[in-house]
Amino acid sequence: MLIKYFIKKLTKKNYPVISKNYCLSNINRFSECSRCRDVCPVKAIKYEEDNIVINENICSGCGICRTICPSKAINLKSFGEISAFNEAKQKDFLVVGCVKEGNKGNIKFPCLHGLHKEYLAAFIIILRNRKVYFNLSECTECIYGKDCNAFQNSLEKVVLFLKNLNINPDYEILNDSEKKITYPKNQFSRRDFFSLIKKESTYLVADIVLNSIKTDNNDEFNERKFLIDTIKNLGCIEEQLLDKDNGMFTSYNLNSKCNGCGVCEAVCPWNAWEVKEDKEQVSIKHSISLCRSCGICTSMCLEKAIQEEPFPLHSIFKDFIIKKEISLAYCKYCWDKYVPGTKDLGICNKCEKMNNIRMSLKYNDIIGGDEI
Repeated sequence: MLIKYFIKKLTKKNYPVISKNYCLSNINRFSECSRCRDVCPVKAIKYEEDNIVINENICSGCGICRTICPSKAINLKSFGEISAFNEAKQKDFLVVGCVKEGNKGNIKFPCLHGLHKEYLAAFIIILRNRKVYFNLSECTECIYGKDCNAFQNSLEKVVLFLKNLNINPDYEILNDSEKKITYPKNQFSRRDFFSLIKKESTYLVADIVLNSIKTDNNDEFNERKFLIDTIKNLGCIEEQLLDKDNGMFTSYNLNSKCNGCGVCEAVCPWNAWEVKEDKEQVSIKHSISLCRSCGICTSMCLEKAIQEEPFPLHSIFKDFIIKKEISLAYCKYCWDKYVPGTKDLGICNKCEKMNNIRMSLKYNDIIGGDEI
């Protein structure tokens, strides 16, 4: 009970924060995304005047909303990722559990369903020489896990991604609450913890808590950067080709319908698209490392020109990759530069629209006049 008390005190103010600039519902008023609200086990998320609001008096900090957000618009200041990873590196026998409803383990997070897939992938890659047990045995009786498959879905994507890297993770999910977990004798047991509290001063316990706060309460922790840096350290696999459905990263191809309009750049919450016009052409670039695979660019593209594609692993280490270069033409009426379409008439969109309007008016005998 005391362990749960300490962790509850540490996470009491660890509420998720929604960045509206990244939220699909805020970016696109026609978006029907309500995943965070639908998945919240305590109904702490709701819409108020077209804004998503989190009730901090109800929220428990389980982190499930952060896990399922397609555009990664939700963050928590601390979820124990750093201290858990540092602790896991020191152990040969790994059982990952939670503190919400007593899923036992020697590595614990507030809730396993709140673990982001990018962190989970890096965690398994670094510890790939050891078997990892994920203890979900109490989830069926837990308000957070009984109707939630967020962890299983994240793990499925992680395994798919790791297989693209030719890594076969050694793991096991513990679903049976009756299955006894036997730890090596040199593990720091629950009894040892209570002995420590009884025999040593309360200042020692305070140091443990403070060290945990200092380690984990870091606004700068970035799951994406953590994963990319982890992959870099693998070495010798940069030419590995990843499937377009690899569970983690997304690369896009632009077909012949792309006209460089810039909608993709305008709607992307993570600035993963870059559209630039120079003297003679328009260049469209995409960053795999910045892209969160939310799909808003594909749904908002007026020409339906954006398509997912396989890509080499080394692409995730680059800032931007050129996807298309379109040579500019000069309008024969106004002499402005424009991007020629598939059926180019030699005039820009503005002049074409004006011409169509005048032709329509002439056809209806409203006013006279020639074409431009």
